[in-house]
Amino acid sequence: MDSGVGTMESGFAILALLVLLAVVFLISSKRFHCTESEIIKRFRQHKAVSKETAKTLKEIGLHLEPKCPPLMRDSQVELLHQLWQKGIIHEVTEGRSAEQVRYYLDEKSVEQDK
Repeated sequence: MDSGVGTMESGFAILALLVLLAVVFLISSKRFHCTESEIIKRFRQHKAVSKETAKTLKEIGLHLEPKCPPLMRDSQVELLHQLWQKGIIHEVTEGRSAEQVRYYLDEKSVEQDK
């Protein structure tokens, strides 16, 4: 009878551990979740809406390099790349190093993409 109780306790311990891992994964994935509208909002808040007012991603509070643990998706990085490919975000590189590349939001392209 004792072996049945021990097996049941082990089963509950394993179940509790799996639930804990799932919760940790969900919480950490939310930390790296970002939406397209949030990124567009940041560009607008920092007035990075023309070639003349373009800002570095650091100034806007964004990043191009993944900041999440391996095997986790950093949606901000993916969305920035998609917005750049769609022509919604443009980069200004004239005579600048990689850290100084500036970006701006093309409002006309935002409207066309809707």
